[in-house]
Amino acid sequence: MGIPVISLRSKATASAPAWMIGAVTLVVELVLVLAIMTAASYRYETGLYNRLSAQEPLLDLLHNASTRIVLLTGRPGASVRLIYDSAQKRGVLLVTNLANPGDDFSYRVWLVGNNGSRTAWVFQTGSDALTIVPIKADFSLFRSVSISVEQRNSARSVPILSGSF
Repeated sequence: MGIPVISLRSKATASAPAWMIGAVTLVVELVLVLAIMTAASYRYETGLYNRLSAQEPLLDLLHNASTRIVLLTGRPGASVRLIYDSAQKRGVLLVTNLANPGDDFSYRVWLVGNNGSRTAWVFQTGSDALTIVPIKADFSLFRSVSISVEQRNSARSVPILSGSF
């Protein structure tokens, strides 16, 4: 009687059991779900950080005794305020309830002084959303601020909102 010969070659080439393929598939799916959740969480946290960063200049301005506020009027229902500090040469425009100007249009902020006017910022907004527009300028050189609706590459239009310093 001889020693039985066991072929290792046939066991090495045999296919993996079905439960093993299912387990590997499950692990891959879990890794993908965790990667997607991590990316979504990172995007959400980045959005929060950006919003907080945009609010810091406003909070800093409100803290200063030299801060002034200009109410812009002219568009019924719109609430627009320029909060500025001439000493720091910066301000923040707070815009709410100003309708979206439409496709190919935007709002343009103008600072008007004795020596002419200059564009301070161009922005878009939704009707209900609070839009915070940072503005850096030497406000002591200007006497008023206005906002107009303008089409891209067009001449200056008539202001829809304005206020005086």
